[in-house]
Amino acid sequence: MARLRTRMSKIKEVLRLKFDCHLANRSISACLNIGCSTISDVVTRFRGSQLAWPLPEDLTESQLEALFYTGRCVFW
Repeated sequence: MARLRTRMSKIKEVLRLKFDCHLANRSISACLNIGCSTISDVVTRFRGSQLAWPLPEDLTESQLEALFYTGRCVFW
């Protein structure tokens, strides 16, 4: 069974906690009630993207999603 995608608002919060607050993945996981593997996946995707922290203010959640999940087909 395929995993559901993490909401973009949570992804932004993961990135904020990681890069602004310098929290460990386990701490972020506990704060947001999502799995450590999800935190790791988000950070890996961010580092592999063309984005830099902080995110541009004009970047929409749709644009962020397109950059994070380039070329992936997902069925809901």
